[in-house]
Amino acid sequence: MLNDINPVIVWRNILLLLILGNIPDKVVAADVALHFWYSAFIPAEYHFQVSHLLLTFLMQTKDGEIIVPLGPCSTLSFYLPEKASYLFGHWISSSISIGEAQEEYDRVRNAPARGDFRDRMYARLNPSHRVAFQEYRRFGIVLPFGAANAHFNTPNLSLFSPHGKWLQTDYADPLEGWE
Repeated sequence: MLNDINPVIVWRNILLLLILGNIPDKVVAADVALHFWYSAFIPAEYHFQVSHLLLTFLMQTKDGEIIVPLGPCSTLSFYLPEKASYLFGHWISSSISIGEAQEEYDRVRNAPARGDFRDRMYARLNPSHRVAFQEYRRFGIVLPFGAANAHFNTPNLSLFSPHGKWLQTDYADPLEGWE
């Protein structure tokens, strides 16, 4: 949904449309969008592609209005408040290191006070799904179980505040959507 009370969600959704409509290779576009949407860490190449898209459309801003082509038959137009450019600046370049991001992610996702909630959630899952979901909780990356993840070496800055705080809840789940 593009219309949301939370501006971070709105801008993430707009950027998802920009990713899907402007990366020429549709398979790569889908993969970049998937990891931008749900993975706490992304490959550096994906971060570069997302940053390039952001810079490109920010340069097209005229009096706060942006009109961006999303392929041969569609365009996306919206008004960009000045506050949003600060957020986008954070998404393009931030001083959050991968270690700090992992520490913050772990602090929220594995808070000891939420152990009972996690146990109840795991109890509802099939055993094989528990293992796969535990891998997701551990690393924060949407990948098939057992897939190499060493190249996911850049924090997904859209899931962290400009101050390095994790923006999602500890129970956020790619199968349930953003809440």
